Amino acid sequence: MAYTTHRFAQDSADSHQAWLWVTSLLALIYSLLVIIIRIIIKWGVFGMCDWVLALAYLLSFIVHVCIYVGLNSGLAKAAFLLPADDYITVSKLIFTTRFLILPILGLSKVSVLLFVQRLFSPESKGPWMAIKIAVIFVSVWTFAAPVIMTGRCSPESFLMAESDVACGSQHTRLYIVAVMESVTEFVVTCLPIYLCTRIQLRREHKILVFAGFGFRITIIPLGVYYLLTYFSFLKSGQDNLGISKNLVLQEALMCYALILATTPCLRTFVGRFNTGGIREVIAGEYGRTNERMSTKNAAATALRSIATQVRTLGAYSIFDTFAKRSEGRQHLAFRPDLENQHWASVFRGPPSPERNMSTASNGIETFTTWDIQFQNAEGWEKRRAEQLMSAPRRTSVQSIQFITTAQW
Repeated sequence: MAYTTHRFAQDSADSHQAWLWVTSLLALIYSLLVIIIRIIIKWGVFGMCDWVLALAYLLSFIVHVCIYVGLNSGLAKAAFLLPADDYITVSKLIFTTRFLILPILGLSKVSVLLFVQRLFSPESKGPWMAIKIAVIFVSVWTFAAPVIMTGRCSPESFLMAESDVACGSQHTRLYIVAVMESVTEFVVTCLPIYLCTRIQLRREHKILVFAGFGFRITIIPLGVYYLLTYFSFLKSGQDNLGISKNLVLQEALMCYALILATTPCLRTFVGRFNTGGIREVIAGEYGRTNERMSTKNAAATALRSIATQVRTLGAYSIFDTFAKRSEGRQHLAFRPDLENQHWASVFRGPPSPERNMSTASNGIETFTTWDIQFQNAEGWEKRRAEQLMSAPRRTSVQSIQFITTAQW
């Protein structure tokens, strides 16, 4: 009795569609899962970095549609198996994906830089300006890259395995793209790490920050391999069929770039930013029954707004010093980077009855009232802090924090 198999796509000498189908579907699934995680983490506190990444995802969906339509029309099959009209259609679709892949990579990098800029306060003029320059540089390249890559090219000839047929000076274009992509990736990887070395962080926190941003450098070898496979296609002499490996790498590269754009936004990663110049949001509006709450636990709801009245928050600190169970007084620096200049006296009092509302669903049982008295804190920093601390439901906090900048 003969056994028969039914495959979604055949992998044979005249068809390499199977690998492209599998890679494209997996890339779509993984990228969607990651963006869902990002939406859950940052729900209610979306910023410009999220909208830029959303645009990158929109372009990636167009790329996926082009790939699927192309596969349905005969992409990654031997050219002699395709009618002339289908061959031209598939060639135009792949030209579209090649035009869009570089903006997708660029937007993912801009999203990371905007995320880093959002973490640092505007008062940190050096880091703030450095990130702005990097954003402008990467943005300019994002718009210039597709023009350099596909300018004055013939979409109908894009699947021909021969150099300088679809585009003039094709090798030169690819070399320029490879160098500039590597440079921009290096900037996006190293700039956040460099900025973090200039602030005080615990060793384990620095390691996590370095890993979160430094891991992005691994995309450079993948991008180089992607270009090498295209060089190999141009020398293969296999029109349409030979480009399948390059398109597999293109799908993997696009998915990997989108995933890396979300890696620094993970809660456990963002929760490691514990300095006065970096924004961090504590887990809830009220204190829990726990005597101590580490910054790791505080990161459980990283990037959540402290109050609905506050649209964006600037520099503030979460101190690792906590009050004892008994009522007492703590004397803490108002800003760790401005030590001996701004101080606050913190008095711990009994729970406020009017604040002890029913919150059993959130696991909150008791509250602690903190009375903040500012001493020698002159100017706008004092006024902003007082405005925030006087906002409704602000006197009960889970850990001592001082917010020195608030844009209302």
